[in-house]
Amino acid sequence: MKIAILVGQFPPRWQAGTEIATWNMARALASRGHDVHVLTTLDQGLPAYSEVEGFNLHRLKIIKRPVLGSLSLCNRIFNEIKKLKPDVIHAQTIGMARYAWWPKKLLGIPYVIYGRGDDVYVPPPFSHLPFRQAVRDASALIALTGDMAQAMQRQFKRDAEVIPNGIDAAAFSGLDRLQSRRKLNIQPDKKVLVFVGTLRPMKGVRYLIYAMKAISVHSPGVLLVIAGGGGEIAELQEMVKREGLSNNVRFEGKILNSQVPEYLAASDVFVLPSLSEGFPVSVLEAMAAGLPIVATRIGALTDIIQDGVNGLLVEPNSPADLSLKINSLLDDPGLESRTKENNLAEVQNYSWERVARSLEYIYGRATKNGK
Repeated sequence: MKIAILVGQFPPRWQAGTEIATWNMARALASRGHDVHVLTTLDQGLPAYSEVEGFNLHRLKIIKRPVLGSLSLCNRIFNEIKKLKPDVIHAQTIGMARYAWWPKKLLGIPYVIYGRGDDVYVPPPFSHLPFRQAVRDASALIALTGDMAQAMQRQFKRDAEVIPNGIDAAAFSGLDRLQSRRKLNIQPDKKVLVFVGTLRPMKGVRYLIYAMKAISVHSPGVLLVIAGGGGEIAELQEMVKREGLSNNVRFEGKILNSQVPEYLAASDVFVLPSLSEGFPVSVLEAMAAGLPIVATRIGALTDIIQDGVNGLLVEPNSPADLSLKINSLLDDPGLESRTKENNLAEVQNYSWERVARSLEYIYGRATKNGK
């Protein structure tokens, strides 16, 4: 089957959850014998076309202006689709669905939409007519979690099928903790908390920094490692200085995706204080590394984390709850050990191979029905 996947941005420049998931999804589908074409925007210094790990990558040059940029991308995607003649188009996010709508109307090519997170949970831009029409005319809607499927139902009055993200668990096993700490210059006896992700307000890292005040009093030697870049980093760094936490919080800046296993291997607890999430790959990575997880009780995270089983759930916007739950993990080696074991077992249920098989079924149904 020839598959065209539409995504707004792509690695190596863009390394957030949707981009990394799209890479792994395309690779898994290609490994199963499909002719996969990823269509995305062109980043400076990169080729317009390349073959990557078995799939075809088309980077399309667009006009860097709000309205003209969208129109030029629509035109370039349509022309590329017309040349490729795929059997099905996969719109990665609701926002990309508008670019799949025209090829269906004019060329008869069916498309499916895969909701990814903010496009579902922060919906105002997508309430406009073009997005609603694109959702109505899709052959299928896909959600990452049951909670996301319910949110899509409320917004668009259509059922969505659930396909969670996958993980290459083998990449996170077998790393030596002490060796990882030596590489990262972390003392072997420290208790280490880690956050991995883009630093933007929706990630809630400011609440984790506020929580570190109480955590550092409870466990004076604790270290929070923040691995990620983003527009909020300067403000967060200033907050750390203001709160007198410079000895307890370390900013690593933007790291490569290939470096993530090393940071997780060197840590004791993974923390995700987000205010909104789709299906964060970072949580699966933490599970694969055998880390206990402390995360906010929001949407998709409640599908992934069972409170007290493979992690602890906290209320969003609550430094007090964060510090309480993190301290309880640091104080209870038995709880820490149990959550580690349960995560290593649970993560085996997620794989990109399984994701690819589920997508094949939905693609096949779309092409068979021709709508």
